[in-house]
Amino acid sequence: MLNEQQIKIHDTLKTHENMLRGGETIPNLEDPELEGPRVNIAIDFDKMLATKKALKKELNLVDYEDGEVSSLPKNDVAELKTLLENLDEQQCNKLYKNIWSHIRTETNYLHEVEENDFLDKMANDDLEESTEVGGVKISWGANIKGKGNYDPTTNTAQIKDARPKKREIILGLAENGDPSHGLRVLMHEVSGGILHNAGIEVDHTSNATDIKAWYLKMFHEFFTRRMGHKTSERSGRLDLLRQQKEKLGSAAENEPLPKGTVDALLQIDKLDALGLKPKEIIATLKLCLDDDDTSACMNHKIKSKCDELKIDDGDLENLLSAQRIERQITRMQVMKIVNEEIKK
Repeated sequence: MLNEQQIKIHDTLKTHENMLRGGETIPNLEDPELEGPRVNIAIDFDKMLATKKALKKELNLVDYEDGEVSSLPKNDVAELKTLLENLDEQQCNKLYKNIWSHIRTETNYLHEVEENDFLDKMANDDLEESTEVGGVKISWGANIKGKGNYDPTTNTAQIKDARPKKREIILGLAENGDPSHGLRVLMHEVSGGILHNAGIEVDHTSNATDIKAWYLKMFHEFFTRRMGHKTSERSGRLDLLRQQKEKLGSAAENEPLPKGTVDALLQIDKLDALGLKPKEIIATLKLCLDDDDTSACMNHKIKSKCDELKIDDGDLENLLSAQRIERQITRMQVMKIVNEEIKK
């Protein structure tokens, strides 16, 4: 049975998503007849929300309309920037090392990219030109039109920005738990390369008339954004869906999002909430590629996983809500760690 706070969280998320979906009902998993022992998913929402509130107050942050949390106030950022500028290279290197040591031992930050050695390389400042991350090569300062691009012919993640320096990374972590625009784009493009190398072929020119192609395009979009943008202050489901609607242009302003758009994002989040790592999420998608309705197949896989874990619909809703709050808490924990280390 959900308590009043959990019901409020669930209703808010569903209202926002249904608004963007245009009235299309979010698919619910069937409630199976559960027998035998069930996985323990007891979640103390009161404790989580109290932790979030305390961190917000300590860092002087505010909530956005969709429940996401703001960045550090500008005056605080300016103070930290001055402190960083006064450090010599040796002091900066030591600070960088200490920050990552605390982040990795005290938080679950960027667990999504840990399995492809990205976190190790970022913490060790080992992301120079031509380095491979997750089997994908890196190219900084690329001569490209957009912010980033994955080139399948050379298996290279091309980033327009120059490689970020340690001070930039530290300040980004302190300001909003984001290791810098360049590294965020890099995570996004590397994730696209990992999908490609796993055999997930996507037609980026496809439109909603081809339901399967559109679903794969949306899965690619949201998977890479989840890997690259989950740390940023504007990475809630509502914001990702709003951004997708904006990409469709003014003609879609009063139209529902195409079939498969919301499903792709929710399925990624559900599988993540169920404990699957990114490579396992990709493997799940591959099992559904030959199915005429890839999205329906993915929903079936999610239901099977829930049955395996003896999880019902209410349990999964709890996990999804906890996933969102945990991400916000982790981001603020990182901000707090970095702020404290800079000021020592």
